[in-house]
Amino acid sequence: MLIPFIIVVVVAIALAVLFWLTKNETITLKSHIAQLQETNADQAEEIERKDTKTATLKTRIQSLDEKIAQHEATIKTKNELSHAQSLKIDDLGKEKTLLKDKHAELESQLQEAEKKIVSLATRPDAVFKELATSENHNAATLWQLELARSERAWRHSVATNPLSDESPFEDVKDPTRLAVEVEAAALREDVGTYITIDWQAEPIDDPSRQHLVVRVAQELLAEASRSTTKAKLLVTGSDDLKLEFIPTGEDDDSNLIPPQITNELIDLSQNEGISITVKS
Repeated sequence: MLIPFIIVVVVAIALAVLFWLTKNETITLKSHIAQLQETNADQAEEIERKDTKTATLKTRIQSLDEKIAQHEATIKTKNELSHAQSLKIDDLGKEKTLLKDKHAELESQLQEAEKKIVSLATRPDAVFKELATSENHNAATLWQLELARSERAWRHSVATNPLSDESPFEDVKDPTRLAVEVEAAALREDVGTYITIDWQAEPIDDPSRQHLVVRVAQELLAEASRSTTKAKLLVTGSDDLKLEFIPTGEDDDSNLIPPQITNELIDLSQNEGISITVKS
């Protein structure tokens, strides 16, 4: 009877020990699980912080990419503008060179003609006699030289920018009128004489007659340049062209001496002003 009791006691003790060990192991496991849960919570917070930081960095990177794109677009625009300005500078340089070459060519062409024009300026009878005959084969050439001289006078005395301003003689419909207007404008700029041109005449087609009218106007303007009063040169007519110098200032102290011209195509009169009729 004692042996079964002993066995029961031993089993009970073993179960108690086993229960105690199991309980301790459970407590240890619960503590470990709690530690793991705490660690997981900390790690989750760290991951969340890192995610937030990553999102912030992505936003900054996106902003930097946009700024870089804007800077690249600005640089591209500046490069395009710089290239366009370089092309424009090159074009201006070429245009300047062409104008210089054209100027030099005109200077060369006008050297002999200028000497003749200057020498004949004091002898208007000789010039008018030479120009009176339209059959003269030199009429067209002389007229072209006169226009070239007028254009040079425009560039030297009238044009704002002699190198870049476009010549008004390129496609002009009435070159005779323009040449006379340039003479008056050049006198105004060079001498200070204020003379306006009131052109009411029909256009002229014949080169010799065109040259003759311009030379008559030059003589009148040369005389008028000695006066300080304001005046106008009135040009009227079609077949017979009348050039009339009329003082317009309040004080007329001009006392002009008419040019001494004797020619069958020229009719000169002097009343209140000087009047010259160029006959057809």
